[in-house]
Parts: sequence; C-alpha cells; structure tokens
Amino acid sequence: METEHAEKTHPIAGYISALVLAGLVFWLMAALNTNEKAIVGVPFLFAWAVISLIIFTRRGAGEEH
Repeated sequence: METEHAEKTHPIAGYISALVLAGLVFWLMAALNTNEKAIVGVPFLFAWAVISLIIFTRRGAGEEH
C-alpha cells in the first residue's frame, strides 16, 4: 500500500528514550550504591545509549521501502 506521507528517518524519539533509560539506570545505581560510584558510570551509560542508537538505526545500502 502506497502512502503520500514522507518517511521519517530521524530517530529523535529513540535518542530521547535511550537517554531517559540511561538516566533511570543511573538512578537505580545511585540508589543501590553511593553517588560517587554511580557517577563513574554516567559517561558509559550515555555513550552506550547513543552508540547503540547509531548502530541500530543505520540503513543498509540495499534497503528500499
């Protein structure tokens, strides 16, 4: 079925939800440990969120819709 709507290719909602999920994981780590220990993991959590979105939202060269 053909539609007249342009396909959205920007994963803004995905980035926001990944960062919120990373923030929730940080909050859980801070609740179970001290804040000093939890802050050490913050760069890794946010980097994981962004890198995973970059990896999983790339389109293959032969992928056509």
